[in-house]
Amino acid sequence: RRLGVSSRVEFLGTLSGPVLEREYSQASVLVVPSLLPEPLGLVVSEALSHELPVVVSDVGGLPEWRTRGYDVRTYPARDPQTLAALIELSCSSSYRVRDSKDQSDDDALVVNGAAETLAAQLEILCRRG
Repeated sequence: RRLGVSSRVEFLGTLSGPVLEREYSQASVLVVPSLLPEPLGLVVSEALSHELPVVVSDVGGLPEWRTRGYDVRTYPARDPQTLAALIELSCSSSYRVRDSKDQSDDDALVVNGAAETLAAQLEILCRRG
């Protein structure tokens, strides 16, 4: 509430069982915007098992999901423009996003952390469609 986003974000607290399953089935994307290092994060594996797109910050063990072959989008922590663009892309596109170091998918959108570059690439992507 103190962040001023309560009209757009619902904070549900700890969930489990059928309530958690319902929320995963209704979700469009999982976002883990961690600022502090943490391990791989069980929530990422749960979201992937529900076939949700996943966006994580590049902090701690979270980016490890990408190196293990999962389609997890990463962004530089404390970069809200890139985070917002990846959330929007995850909710509205079938294109995979890959890091600029990964050359394995020519149809994927390259993300290198620069918001201006990402915006230009999104414009190119929209022209393709």
